[in-house]
Amino acid sequence: MPLPEPPELVANWEFLYERSIGCVGVLKEWLVRTLAAALGRGSAKLTLRDLMAQALTISQCEKMLAEVTEGEARLTESGGARSRFRLALGLSAVGD
Repeated sequence: MPLPEPPELVANWEFLYERSIGCVGVLKEWLVRTLAAALGRGSAKLTLRDLMAQALTISQCEKMLAEVTEGEARLTESGGARSRFRLALGLSAVGD
């Protein structure tokens, strides 16, 4: 980050994780927003207050987490998924 004083990101890792739900892309966008806001007001450093002002809301984070959880569930096959799929295709439930 083009700042004379590096931000205290490690010290605030739990807040960063919480509001990015561990997604690097979300974290990057958040840090870019925060940096732009700080530079826009002439600040030479990022503070926890700056991060909090640009963080996604808890509601937004809950929605993202629900979407991630749902997406992962769709990708995980249950034990009977193949049998149900084969039956839907008109094949026997037990495949080779």
